[in-house]
Amino acid sequence: SIPRGSAKGDFKAATDAYALMVETDVPLNEKTFGKILLACNTSKETTVDHIHSWEQKAKEHGFQTPIIEGIVLHALAVKDSVEAAEGRLREIIKSGRKPNAVMYATVIYARAKHNLRAAEELFDEMIAQGIEPDNYCYTTLIHANAEAMQPERAESWLKDMISRGLTPDAVHYNSMIHACALNGDFNASVEWVKFMIRAGAQPTVITYNTILNSCAKSGQYERAEQCLGQMIVSGLEPDLTSYNSLIDACAGEGQGQRAEHWYEEMVLVGIAPNIYSFVGLMKAYAKVGHLAKVEFWMRELKKSGTPLNYVAYLV
Repeated sequence: SIPRGSAKGDFKAATDAYALMVETDVPLNEKTFGKILLACNTSKETTVDHIHSWEQKAKEHGFQTPIIEGIVLHALAVKDSVEAAEGRLREIIKSGRKPNAVMYATVIYARAKHNLRAAEELFDEMIAQGIEPDNYCYTTLIHANAEAMQPERAESWLKDMISRGLTPDAVHYNSMIHACALNGDFNASVEWVKFMIRAGAQPTVITYNTILNSCAKSGQYERAEQCLGQMIVSGLEPDLTSYNSLIDACAGEGQGQRAEHWYEEMVLVGIAPNIYSFVGLMKAYAKVGHLAKVEFWMRELKKSGTPLNYVAYLV
């Protein structure tokens, strides 16, 4: 019951199962408290106080182990309690115990969301302690630099990762592509797709959707069409996000007919449109002042039974 509750983020179910174990004299172990702390981690109803409380109970039963400490660190990071997570890491070091790469990676992840430089300094500290970084450390730093629109810095972390004998996967390359896409550098995004293929990492739907989203934001419909073509040639099936991004890219340049073409292609392959599909079509015609077509697609939207939102009315 505890594993089931923790997996679903059902903190009450997990603690009720714990109470039943105590009541029926079922032996408690490290896994018992680990699962409850995982439920703290995933539940929206729990706070940092819940984490501290259950960690204390684990200690009282003699389970102050690296696994429990790692779960606690991760739970604090997920709850966005950065200072508490880093403070716990300092406590572990001060006690003479050696943190592992996962513990550092967790705190680096928490720090990177608020202070990228501090996260990078934590990485340097980890190396100075003789702890070898793992893939997750680099995933965090590459993605954080991508979000900060620093593709050069993200690339330097990718190169550092490779220099340490680690193999980047699609997640790392997707972050690089995301960094270039955020900077509106379509050509660099495409080059990274080619590079990842040469390196033996296969592009995913997310890879191409990242580029398509960039094209949509900049209204580059021809490049978006090119990207979708490459996606299909690579053996991947575009999803609703792919087609909506392409429709939106067409809308950005007032290409109503091209937007309709991709809408029809999407329906033809069995993908049901959503509110953003119709809004994209309406935007394409609104861009060029074609009121009759905007009204036509508004009627189609209503006929589809898709719930309307304020964006449709704004268009």
